[in-house]
Amino acid sequence: MRRRELGLEVIDAMKTKIASLSLPKGFGVSPVLLHLGTLSDSLLSSPYFYRIIDIADL
Repeated sequence: MRRRELGLEVIDAMKTKIASLSLPKGFGVSPVLLHLGTLSDSLLSSPYFYRIIDIADL
């Protein structure tokens, strides 16, 4: 498990993973980040993720 703060590198990793998917015609992707730990302010203010969910709140 990572113990450091997550930053904008998560967005690049997510974009790479989404690009590798082969989606059927008519399907879309809404990126959601599930996390446990701290996030950088720049990641929290980024408009990339549709939702950011802290697992501790579930």
